[in-house]
Amino acid sequence: MTRPRKQTVDYYPHQCTHGKTIFILEQSYGNDGYAFWFKLLEMLGSTEGHALTFHTPADWTYLQART
Repeated sequence: MTRPRKQTVDYYPHQCTHGKTIFILEQSYGNDGYAFWFKLLEMLGSTEGHALTFHTPADWTYLQART
């Protein structure tokens, strides 16, 4: 029997060049937009299946607090 397949990541590469998403976030929100993007990626990477769910108001509040 094989071990269960891992659904999270411990590391992901940080690109040195960025596309439109980061450009727009930085232009609209400055460094806060940039930080939001990478904190969101960190949350997705450490969540099973790489998907966030918002079933309760507390889930949404947690996302706001983390980012």
